[in-house]
Amino acid sequence: MNNEESFSEKALRVASKYYEGEMFVGKLTFIEYLSNVVELVKEDIHSNIDEDKLIAVAYLHGVLEDTDCTKEDLKSLFPEEIVEGVVKSTYGEYQAECRSECRIESGFDDFLEWLKTNEFARIVKIARLKFIFKEEINILML
Repeated sequence: MNNEESFSEKALRVASKYYEGEMFVGKLTFIEYLSNVVELVKEDIHSNIDEDKLIAVAYLHGVLEDTDCTKEDLKSLFPEEIVEGVVKSTYGEYQAECRSECRIESGFDDFLEWLKTNEFARIVKIARLKFIFKEEINILML
């Protein structure tokens, strides 16, 4: 048996460090929120995708925007495929790319088109939206 830490285990550990004590919505800790997103991601896994790397991206998808974690921090810990999934999940990274290429920033729809170029980011974004809308519906139903 291999005792090496999986990418998803490492991602959970890294996210736990950066989000320590942070709350998401209401009574949910950020790690509880991320765990909910991971569960929804698991529903969309298909045979052509690396499940461990996808779950790692799910745990890390907001870390570049919400914490002081940098892309370089992630590059020192994870393979490029995971880092790219996290980057493509991040609106701030999209805006930075637009500025670096001297493009006029486009709207959120263009960000979604950019995000769709990465299967990990696409699946995680769908799971995140499912979770957020479910939470909003639950609040409205009270």
